[in-house]
Amino acid sequence: MNKKVILFLGLFIFGVYMVIDKLFTPISVWIAVPVLIISVIMILYGGLKPKSTVDKK
Repeated sequence: MNKKVILFLGLFIFGVYMVIDKLFTPISVWIAVPVLIISVIMILYGGLKPKSTVDKK
């Protein structure tokens, strides 16, 4: 998968969680914590660039 796709998917999961939790109904902790951990890992993986790519510019 492309890193950009993973980044946007992680942001989408996080955004959907925030909208559902704040506007509709609170999500229980035992569901929210694993989903948010996966979302944050996806955001970090998709957002971080390798050092070799930064040095070539």
